[in-house]
Amino acid sequence: MAPPLSETELKKLAHDACSTALSDATSYKHESTAKWNDTIVSTLLQSLVSSTSSTSTSSTSTTSTPTQTTSTPSPPFKFMINSTIMQHQSSTDAPGAKRGMHTAACAYWDNERDGMWSYKYEGKGMDVVVMVMWVAL
Repeated sequence: MAPPLSETELKKLAHDACSTALSDATSYKHESTAKWNDTIVSTLLQSLVSSTSSTSTSSTSTTSTPTQTTSTPSPPFKFMINSTIMQHQSSTDAPGAKRGMHTAACAYWDNERDGMWSYKYEGKGMDVVVMVMWVAL
């Protein structure tokens, strides 16, 4: 199944979302992870919807105000995004040591139209694993 955007574009959007969320971070701070995760998933979702809506002509959503009516194309997919932030081990642990992590995902869907993709961002003493899933409408 081909993704809704090229893999190059997906990587760029995911990297940009992670970079935006972690722009002020200097290291892992547990109390900041909820904010970082929220920023990553909301930024990436907004980018995916915007990028796929411009190529979609199948449906539109309409918003009205008393003075203005606009019609915005809707993306041809539903998107689900998950972000996990994992701290690298502390400097007192073995040199180069990192915490282990293994994930798996599975879905029952139409393999021709639906799919999933993951991305790993490394930096600032942490790893971010982002998973994007899409279901065609």
